[in-house]
Amino acid sequence: RFHIVTWNTGESQEIIKKITGEWPDEYKSRLLFTYHNATYPPGAERGRKPCATLRLYFPEMFPEIDAVVYLDTDTIFLRNPEELWDEFNKFDANHIVGQGPTANYHRYNPGK
Repeated sequence: RFHIVTWNTGESQEIIKKITGEWPDEYKSRLLFTYHNATYPPGAERGRKPCATLRLYFPEMFPEIDAVVYLDTDTIFLRNPEELWDEFNKFDANHIVGQGPTANYHRYNPGK
């Protein structure tokens, strides 16, 4: 299940339909897209920057969802996204968040 949060829901929906429409049915049948207009909650307008801070309000926007993998639009998968989702199964009561390495991982971690 993918929750697409965007400033332009209609345009984004059309683009995603066009791209995924060409995928094999075995993949399309496993995907569910839900589109949401990006809006800040009342009182959160101060200091907002488009999309940069919106993810901080996801718990308020989606109180029924207990786990999420957040991706920016410039993220690509090199492996099955289900493998990333399976990482939640490794969490215990002491874990609330995880982060994977980025393209600049080695630059900021000397000795790696």
